[in-house]
Amino acid sequence: MFVPGSKHMKRLEMLGRKLEDKTIRTKRVMLRLIIEQFGELELRELTEPKIHDYLGGLERSGSWKNNFLTVIKDVFEEAPFCGVEYIAPPRFPKFRRHTVKKDIFNTAELNTLFAEKLWVQFCKSMYRKCPQYNEGYLDIYLLFMCTVLCGLRMGEAIALSKSQFLFDQGMLVVDGFYKYESRVRTNFNKCGSAENQKFRVVPMPDELVLVMKKYIERQNLADGDYVFTRYGVPLRKHLLQK
Repeated sequence: MFVPGSKHMKRLEMLGRKLEDKTIRTKRVMLRLIIEQFGELELRELTEPKIHDYLGGLERSGSWKNNFLTVIKDVFEEAPFCGVEYIAPPRFPKFRRHTVKKDIFNTAELNTLFAEKLWVQFCKSMYRKCPQYNEGYLDIYLLFMCTVLCGLRMGEAIALSKSQFLFDQGMLVVDGFYKYESRVRTNFNKCGSAENQKFRVVPMPDELVLVMKKYIERQNLADGDYVFTRYGVPLRKHLLQK
């Protein structure tokens, strides 16, 4: 199950279920855990109490446990295609998710986020032991500024190229995002797809137009070049999260 190119994956595609590479890897991890824990049981013995007793003893989030239950259900649905008589999957109650709902930044938090002196201090501290790798803070600083002032998702900000900045019109065209796992840029934003490409246009504040125009000119970028890079590739997601 969940092996690219397998009959199982082809059946999912026929049903319109096209899974991202990251999702496939996650499901395979869950499947391996299921085999390790319950592989000696007959499918009919894989009951709700056994599953919940197992999950109840794990220090995992409600979301993780619900994903595990989804893969259990996938196993039951796949069984008839492997010569096993159909058995209806148990009706597992969902685990409660305790994720704290994210809120918007207030003015004080934004002023702190864009206090350049703090960025300089942070950069020096981060590369204190290996200053030769310190490329400064400006690229990350400006990426976050674009993200906040233009309402971008992180993947959209990482994917920004010179051609998207319409400085004379004071507009930014959002026409793609960067896929971290496959390291490719799409030609549609998060609301679209390869079959139904979509983009949006957002206004840029005057202060962002001035600073980004200077930054791009100083970098001597061509139209298709990524704006925010290190070592010749778009900024890494884990660096931005840090």
